[in-house]
Amino acid sequence: MDVLGLLSFRGWILLIIGLSTVLYIYVKRKFGLWRRLGIPGPDHVPYVGQMIQLNKKGFYALDVELVQKYGRLVGLYFGSQPSIMISDPDLIKTIMVKDFSKAPNRFALVEQRGELRQSLTEVADDHWRFMRNTILPTFSSGKLRKMGFLLKEKYKMLLEGLTKKAEQGNVIEFKQVFGSYTMDVIASLGFGMEIDSQTNPDNKFVKYAKELFEVDISLLAILAVLIPPFDKLLDYFSLSPLNNRRRMEFFKSAVHQAIDMRDDTDKDRKDMLQLMLNAHNYTDKNEIEDKHAYENPEEWKKRGLTVDEITGNSILFLLAGYDTTASTMTFIAYNLATNPECQDKLINEIDTVLEQELPTYDNIQKLEYLDKVFNETLRLYPPAVRTNRNNSEEIDVEGVKIPPNTEIIFPIFAIHRNPKYWPEPEKFDPERFTQENKESRHPYTFLPFGHGPRNCIGQRLAGMEVKCGIAYILQHYRFTKCSETEINLKYVKWKFGLWRRLGIPGPDFVPYVGQMIQLNKKGFHGLDVELVQKYGNLVGLYFGSQPSIMISDPDLIKSIMVKDFSKAPNRFSLVEQRSELKHSLTEVVDDHWRFIRNTILPTFSSGKLRHMGFLLKEKYKMLLEGLTKNVEQGNVIEFKQVFENYTMDAIASLGFGMEIDCQTNPENMFVKHAKEVIGVNISPFFILAVLFPPLDKLLDYFKISPLNNRNKMEFFKSVVHRAIDMRDNTDRDRKDMLQLMLNAHKLTDKNEIEDSQAYENPEEWKKRGLTIEEITGNSILFLMAGYETTASTMTFIAYNLATNQECQDKLLNEIDTVLKQELPTYDNIQKLEYLDKVFNETLRLYPPAVRSNRINSKEIDVDGVKIPPKTELIFPIFAIHRNPKHWPEPEKFDPERFTSKNKESRHPYTFLPFGHGPRNCIGQRLAGMEAKCGITYILQHYRFAKCSETEIPLQLRKNGLLKPANDVKLKLEKRIPTHLNSEI
Repeated sequence: MDVLGLLSFRGWILLIIGLSTVLYIYVKRKFGLWRRLGIPGPDHVPYVGQMIQLNKKGFYALDVELVQKYGRLVGLYFGSQPSIMISDPDLIKTIMVKDFSKAPNRFALVEQRGELRQSLTEVADDHWRFMRNTILPTFSSGKLRKMGFLLKEKYKMLLEGLTKKAEQGNVIEFKQVFGSYTMDVIASLGFGMEIDSQTNPDNKFVKYAKELFEVDISLLAILAVLIPPFDKLLDYFSLSPLNNRRRMEFFKSAVHQAIDMRDDTDKDRKDMLQLMLNAHNYTDKNEIEDKHAYENPEEWKKRGLTVDEITGNSILFLLAGYDTTASTMTFIAYNLATNPECQDKLINEIDTVLEQELPTYDNIQKLEYLDKVFNETLRLYPPAVRTNRNNSEEIDVEGVKIPPNTEIIFPIFAIHRNPKYWPEPEKFDPERFTQENKESRHPYTFLPFGHGPRNCIGQRLAGMEVKCGIAYILQHYRFTKCSETEINLKYVKWKFGLWRRLGIPGPDFVPYVGQMIQLNKKGFHGLDVELVQKYGNLVGLYFGSQPSIMISDPDLIKSIMVKDFSKAPNRFSLVEQRSELKHSLTEVVDDHWRFIRNTILPTFSSGKLRHMGFLLKEKYKMLLEGLTKNVEQGNVIEFKQVFENYTMDAIASLGFGMEIDCQTNPENMFVKHAKEVIGVNISPFFILAVLFPPLDKLLDYFKISPLNNRNKMEFFKSVVHRAIDMRDNTDRDRKDMLQLMLNAHKLTDKNEIEDSQAYENPEEWKKRGLTIEEITGNSILFLMAGYETTASTMTFIAYNLATNQECQDKLLNEIDTVLKQELPTYDNIQKLEYLDKVFNETLRLYPPAVRSNRINSKEIDVDGVKIPPKTELIFPIFAIHRNPKHWPEPEKFDPERFTSKNKESRHPYTFLPFGHGPRNCIGQRLAGMEAKCGITYILQHYRFAKCSETEIPLQLRKNGLLKPANDVKLKLEKRIPTHLNSEI
């Protein structure tokens, strides 16, 4: 038999077997290099390599383990890249110096396409030789002395800040303090900019510089590293996680502006930018290390640095000099605080040698014990855990021929902690660096700045910056431990060790996937209940790579939602909205949110809701008409669909001023698009777009994003715009939300507004109305928030009453007694106390939002734990509502839980269907009116009853907002109200 007209079925089978065999042989050979060469190493997954172990243990711990287990030579793979780890000091010296010509360049895992590709660490061969020889005088002792006065200003500012904290008795977080100091220094010495980040952390320079260091090692970043063509594609659309154009353009612009502002009178400026501009002409031959021979000397003769090279190296010095220097200073402070006898010795030396002199490049050279402390800190905590080379030709490593283009790794941290070279390697002992001890030890067992021609060009500047700062502090203070000092500091193992470090319990997870596997199996509501039961009030989680903390303690929730509102004022948005919804109340942040909330809030006042009453009356009458037809035909009724049609009609009328009658016309275009907006399809495509925002941006560029559907949003945008265009001054008295938003700013009733949140910049928002985009975004938001949630709540009420007839009897009696034949209105339903209890108990059992959240803009204290900024703070509403600690027999439907007495005895933050605090649901009164009026009007004529098709218990949908997973089928039974029955 032929298949596809090409081969017989047997032929296809043989072809597949043959191709599989060839593929197997290829993979086996490609990843069998180290086995063939006899180099030991750990097991690996093809095309993944050691990345799994790396993620679990971090570079430093993995390297120590590999050296201990496999010895001086270890064969590894990073993705598909073969790497050899060499920890023998003689072999390291041979490669770094003797065989330098065979491996002169660094191995670049990431191809730089920004300005950094022109920097010293990225360029290769003659280009590197030229650049190093040209820039090297910038770091000569003479030039460093001239930079001294710039540095002096910065360490004085450092001490001023510390003095203020010390006088206030504050515990000091030195990582942040030293980060601000080194940022100031590198900006001044590198760019000639005075930014004062120690008192002005919001400076734009600081913001962009810090972004350069906040490396998000996401799955997308890893894919971009492992698949360079994929990164090139992302970079084409300016979406590469490895080459952020926005940051680089900022620094490129800053350097270009700085260069343009300089002329001949600036030649004597002492910052590195000017020294690089002068470098070629002002080279002091006596201060340059031996030049490396050029392969093509004429190409590089007598030329200065280009603007791109100056820009790239300015950014490199920022990267190399800010974070690494700050970390070294932090570790020194920690070592001195935890080893007071060493600190005593150092303080004595500073007092004896410097007395009252300010630290300078020259006098700190006399502080021998300070140099020992500096070096011992670098031994214990080298800024670079590894360094590497890339061999351009075959290289002999202890008789083994290593093929070209192999990454040659030197595991600095593992060498520095090797007891073979450093007895008691975990101990802080500056005496290791006496002259005698240094001479007895192989020099290539100490590699904080590398060795050989490719060593760190800025090591003397870093030493001066660190030593002057530490010495100046110790001339006035000493470092001491406190109760909050972490003993046995741990390195960060990428980004998935946060909760372990903070001591927050939580479930196992897969890096870059997090809890999504469990979430898919159990749904938000099922997973949340399980997590709270198992781990308690605080649970550490990850959604993809996003760290989240689940908080279920009502006191802590109240603290975050109200007391510490300023630290976490905004909702966490998993999806970046690029449609009109980005202007809506749930998406905007800070002052923009305050403005929109205060402007829209009167729309939902009691006065405005009364005005909407006549619009709602038409809708619930239409609802009853449709139900009556079904009853007369003897039909079982599927209430989920019925109530969705009712709430769709209501929100279209009250929100957009449109009469669509979807209860009889479900094919209406408005209905179709509205249901598509709300009907989230959580497909693998959707999940990928959520986890990889740059991918979603790429998809959105082609208008195929599953998160930002342009067609749907364009429809609603045109609807709102047409509705606005059709309105004139005669429409000002219309009562729908669209018109109220158009009028909102001018017709605000001050008595109906909640206390306004204080604006940070009040003038920016004063006396302006809502823009068209804001009105459009919020109209769509009200549709999404008010349609499905209200319909689900009404469905659950009907189900609860049908399955709890005694509760329904009590409610019917109240309606008959209080309303009699009155139509439900905003005012008279307030008198129905038992209806309110039924409404609230239904919201307790079935809250529309299973979770709520916030994102903290600042570090926030949660039960004594410092939660870092940009963490999702989750409040598991469903799990709190079903917690027997707060709600006895939580699965039981019992409206009596909401008597005044019971409410007063219970913590108010155990009931969160609409949230709490300034960010609570703005439309909760409208939702209550819509649901209660509809249910009441039905019960004035019918009662809900179970039938053979009623699902007991209800199954709940796992994804999105809480709603029944299946149809909710009930019967309606005709009844005669009590007051009419008595008359009969």
